Amino acid sequence: MVRSNDDRRRTRRGQFATGLILGLVLAVAVLAATVSAQGGGPAEAAKLRLLSDPHATKSFWTNAAAPRQVQGRRVAVHARKFRPLALNTTGLRSVLARAPR
Repeated sequence: MVRSNDDRRRTRRGQFATGLILGLVLAVAVLAATVSAQGGGPAEAAKLRLLSDPHATKSFWTNAAAPRQVQGRRVAVHARKFRPLALNTTGLRSVLARAPR
């Protein structure tokens, strides 16, 4: 099969466009990896805190002592791992009082 010059040009343009797109994708991936490896400083840390706790509710929770076993009571759940927490209800109430209805 004999190909015309127009067909050859279209093939070369397609290959060039594909190579250009792949190069741009690779450049963006390398840039993103470099920026994430650098950390980004205090502003980036503040953004991450907002993303992980947008309503600042983690400050209402503190570690609590493990509950004691009560004699004569059967436990329904046997957790392999747990973390007892205490809730600061006074602080939470003050924040909720300012929340929109």
